[in-house]
Amino acid sequence: MQKPKGFIEVKQSYEALKETLKIQPVNVSFAVGRDFMFYNGAGIYSGADCASELNHSMLAVGYGVWAGVEYISVMNSWGEDWAYEGFAFIEFKQEGQGVCQIYADNIVPVLTH
Repeated sequence: MQKPKGFIEVKQSYEALKETLKIQPVNVSFAVGRDFMFYNGAGIYSGADCASELNHSMLAVGYGVWAGVEYISVMNSWGEDWAYEGFAFIEFKQEGQGVCQIYADNIVPVLTH
């Protein structure tokens, strides 16, 4: 397995995250609020109760559109019993810092050959 030789920050925007996800997964930070902890994977999470500061990290693995709403698919570390087999679908908003500041602090590894 390759070890990362460093990390690159992803620009804080919808466009940058979307473009990076076309190439590889992205470690995203998130301001988890109480309602996200109880999200069951039904529907797209829109961030009704976000924390005021970043307090959690997940792996964004892709994006798509469901019922006309664009979303980011993220894998969480809370196990397969949480949400949809450990995955959440978070609304991919184009404005601001995104749902629960999801664009605020993201990185990808730089791998050696």
